[in-house]
Amino acid sequence: MSREEHAREGALAAASRGSFPSLVLALTPARLHVLGRKSTGLVGGWKNLEPVAHIDRSNLSVSKKRHGTVLIIGLTDTTTGKVLEVEAQNVGGLGLKDLIGDIEGDQQ
Repeated sequence: MSREEHAREGALAAASRGSFPSLVLALTPARLHVLGRKSTGLVGGWKNLEPVAHIDRSNLSVSKKRHGTVLIIGLTDTTTGKVLEVEAQNVGGLGLKDLIGDIEGDQQ
């Protein structure tokens, strides 16, 4: 395993353990970026985003499952098999359906 793969695996594991109270997902043509927010307030919480991990879109698989009213999104790095599970909440999920649709479109 390369140094970059090892670092990415560790970052995904840390994000899964809840190192940040809030995560932001940003999709570019090449990658899905996972950014951590230390503040979850409606004002100012977007100013200090920290890169947590990234997954190349060509190595990304997405799964969805529902527990009651909570949607759990699984983002899998297919090169390592590591999964980042994200709880999607109704408030703050702006653009989430579009993001998932774009990723699922890549998988077809």
